[in-house]
Amino acid sequence: MRSGPVERRATGMADGATPAAIEERRIGADPAHGSAEGLSRQAESYCRGRAWQGHGVSAAAVLKWSVLADSGEPMQTRIPPPVLALLAAAAMWALHHWLALGMLVAPGHARWGLLPVTIGVLILLAAMVQFRRARTTVNPMRPQDASHLVTHGIFGRSRNPMYLGLTFMLVGLAVWLGTASPWLVPPSFVAAITWLQIVPEERALGRLFGAEYAAYCAQVGRWLTLH
Repeated sequence: MRSGPVERRATGMADGATPAAIEERRIGADPAHGSAEGLSRQAESYCRGRAWQGHGVSAAAVLKWSVLADSGEPMQTRIPPPVLALLAAAAMWALHHWLALGMLVAPGHARWGLLPVTIGVLILLAAMVQFRRARTTVNPMRPQDASHLVTHGIFGRSRNPMYLGLTFMLVGLAVWLGTASPWLVPPSFVAAITWLQIVPEERALGRLFGAEYAAYCAQVGRWLTLH
C-alpha cells in the first residue's frame, strides 16, 4: 500500500491539525488498522449489506475508504457473470435428468416458473437502462471503467440488480424443472457470484468513488433492501 500521501496528510499539519488529520494519525498508529489487509476488511464490511443498513457513515469510515483507494490493488474477476449463469443452468438441467431426488413441483404447476423468470428479466432490463442513461459501463469485467455511481431506481433496492435478476431466472428454471436436485444450484450461484464477481467489484468501486460508495453501501444491501 502506498503510504506516502497518508503520512504527509497525517504529519504535515502538526500545528492546528484538523479532525481528519487527527483521525488519520489515530488509525495509522493502531496496529489493527495499520495493514492493507486490515483496512480492506474494514472497508469491505460496509458493503456486506448486514448491520450497516440504514446507518450513517462515520468520518473514520470515510478515511478508511480513502486509504484503501490508495492501495492500488487490481480488479480481479474470473468468469463473466452471464457465463456463470449459463453454467449454473446447465448444472440444473444435468441434475434434473441424472439425479432428480424426487419431485417438488407437480408438472401441472411448472408453468409458474415463468413468473420468477419474468421478474428476473425485468430487473436486468431496468438495470441496463439505468446504466445506459448514466452513460457508464455495463461490462461486469471492467467496473473500474465506471464513470458514474448509479444509486437510484432499481439500484436503490439492490447494489447488484443484474445478479439478482440472474438468480430469479435460475429459481424460475428450478420451478419449471420441478425436481428437487436443481434447487441446490441457485444458492451455489449466489455464493459463487458473490466471491468471484461482487467482492472484486466492490473493491474497484470503492477505489473509484470512495466515501460516496461507502455511504451507498451503508444504505442499500448487496442483494436486496426492502425498507
